[in-house]
Amino acid sequence: NYAFTAADSGVVSDRVFVFRTAGSKTVTVTQVSGASPSNPTSAITVTGSPTLAWNIMTTTDFGSVVVGSDSYTQDFYFVNTGIATATGCSAPVLAGSNPGDFSIVSDACGSSDLLPDGNCKVRVKASPTAGGSRTATLRRVCSVGGTVNTGLKVTGMTTWVTALSTGSTETM
Repeated sequence: NYAFTAADSGVVSDRVFVFRTAGSKTVTVTQVSGASPSNPTSAITVTGSPTLAWNIMTTTDFGSVVVGSDSYTQDFYFVNTGIATATGCSAPVLAGSNPGDFSIVSDACGSSDLLPDGNCKVRVKASPTAGGSRTATLRRVCSVGGTVNTGLKVTGMTTWVTALSTGSTETM
């Protein structure tokens, strides 16, 4: 029988460790004889990144907007659902096919790290420059934590239809 221990980890089972921070870690393997452990028999050093997960919508449709006009604003929350801090993060950016048709109105994320269960908000609006479907991507990259993208879509309308009432009624 063997006992496994490691600092800075939550033991999931006898042989699986989930580390809360990145970098080099040492796992000590101790031989157990009956109920009392003996001296450590070996130490294993592992290096890696903590598990991170992002939670954000896949695509947001801003609907139909007249070309040259602004849509309503939409809030996007970058949420770290992992067990470790996302570090080395870039500020959120717009990319993809038509990034100029969208703008970041406010950015509470910047290049800040994002703690486990933490979130930050980015507010975006659409302002189509041409008719038809216009798309872009809102993206944030962290060196520890990876990349998260969410799609943006707006339909540019080149004409606006108005209804005209003459005020007359017809009796039958």
